[in-house]
This record gives sequence, structure tokens and C-alpha cells, in this order.
Amino acid sequence: MDRAQTFHGQIFREIKKKLWSRHREDPEISIDLTVDKDVFMEGLGGVLPCYGRKMVYQVKSNRMLDPILGMKWDERILTPAGDFAYVIPGTIKYWMGQRNPITEYKIIGEQYIKSEIENSFFIAFQFVRGDGNRNNYQANM
Repeated sequence: MDRAQTFHGQIFREIKKKLWSRHREDPEISIDLTVDKDVFMEGLGGVLPCYGRKMVYQVKSNRMLDPILGMKWDERILTPAGDFAYVIPGTIKYWMGQRNPITEYKIIGEQYIKSEIENSFFIAFQFVRGDGNRNNYQANM
């Protein structure tokens, strides 16, 4: 399995976990995962045009991500309360960013040496969760 497929499988699982939430409707669910820049550009970064300096991608139809995340990535048939949970169409946005490095100073001999760690890229993936019956979901698509 290549790195992009592994990463997209991880996003798929994180979305499913967020859809398991017991809240009736969460206004903004956010997933934050570390990603390599080439993996992002090979998959989610190469799907849609983006806008703004931050390069934010917005998805109008959930079906646009099916080729990358797989079928049914955006729904959870039953929550613990017995509700049908899904990603509300038109609420998805995501972007790639770079984490600020952690700076630390080490004393070597009598001299301070500055070092930086964790300068990795990440993806922030946000959506709104809805619930109700399947008919309402189909009508919103």
C-alpha cells in the first residue's frame, strides 16, 4: 500500500470517529493530521482549486472526494443514539499548513547551541456533522 493510500485511510477513520459524536450537530469538527507535502499534493491537494493565501480547499459536493477517500466516507449509519450521522454537504474545507518548530537551547561546554525540532506539515480538515433520517441527507445532496 503506498503512502497516499495509507494517509487517506487515516483521514477516512478520523472522519468516522468524529461522526460517532453524541452531539446533535457540531458546528465545526476539525481533524488535524501530520502529512508529507507530496502525499497531500498527490491526493487531496490535487483535487480542487483553492483560494486565498492559506490555500483553502472547499468541497461543494461530498461525492468529489469519493475517488480519494472511498465510498461512504462521509456517513455513519447509526450513532449510539440511533441517529443517522453524516457530513453536511457544502461544509467541508481543508488546507495544508506547516507547524512552527519547537526551539530549544542546549548547553554544550560553556556555549548555548540553538536547535529546532518538529517542522512538519499538517492537514486541517473541517466539516459540520448532521443527523436525521436518510431522506433528509439525500435531499441535501
